[in-house]
Amino acid sequence: MELVRVNLNLPKKLTERVEDYAKDMGLNKTSGYIVLLNQALTQIDMQKSVPALVNSTKDLEKIAVLVNNNKE
Repeated sequence: MELVRVNLNLPKKLTERVEDYAKDMGLNKTSGYIVLLNQALTQIDMQKSVPALVNSTKDLEKIAVLVNNNKE
């Protein structure tokens, strides 16, 4: 994995929360930031896919109704 050094200014309270998280998880600070950023970005990606999942569910419900109607 290639790493890139990033220099940022973050609110003190936020950095304290990340440090607490890292400590609770047995991670160093850098790993804490990596895990939390990764989780946040994954969650955003999942939220973007919800409409497609809802549409797929609706399509499956329509198919189930058609199949059920054909059995009758």
